[in-house]
Amino acid sequence: MLTPNLEMTLAAGKYDIVGIDEVGRGSWAGPLVFAAYQVDIPWSDYIPTASVNDSKKLTRQKREQIFAEIKQKSLAKQCRVELVITTAEAITKFGLAKALNQALLKLVGKWDAETTIFLIDGNYRLATPGFNYQAIPQGDAKVYSIAMAANYAKVYRDNLMRGLSDKYPVYGFSTNVGYGTQAHRLAIATHGVTSEHRLSYKPLQRYLIN
Repeated sequence: MLTPNLEMTLAAGKYDIVGIDEVGRGSWAGPLVFAAYQVDIPWSDYIPTASVNDSKKLTRQKREQIFAEIKQKSLAKQCRVELVITTAEAITKFGLAKALNQALLKLVGKWDAETTIFLIDGNYRLATPGFNYQAIPQGDAKVYSIAMAANYAKVYRDNLMRGLSDKYPVYGFSTNVGYGTQAHRLAIATHGVTSEHRLSYKPLQRYLIN
């Protein structure tokens, strides 16, 4: 949960509040997608609801409904949503930890650091000072703006993976969304890897070309 001092600060309404989450960290293939969500409502309303919560607890239909609502609100200037997408190639080149940090810094850099507080799902620590933030484990089930960011990132990435499934049908990306399922591992053993696989991941490192 939020620290008491931070909750009082947010309630005072002096800062923009931006929730951040990422999708695809543990995937063996496809991009990493970070999303940030800001909406102009009182802090007291920034709590999860039965219909907006951890994306893993919602149905695909509900996630897609939230995604469509966010797009509509964004066009109407009722919210702001930003994405940063890190390719599998970049993750192979830099490693996951560096890729995560670079993406997060790029995302928070889209806001004014002096007037924004970032609420970030997980245990992240921003390597660059000067940002007001709190890392919140399981934040997508505790903070509305993080939940909205999580759902937006999830649907956006799932749609990307369905597109990759059309290009690489044998890997089952439309169902495993790049994660190392048994069927996905079998497909790799049979057909090798693609340019969408993260070769810096230990199970795939033997495919790296030195």
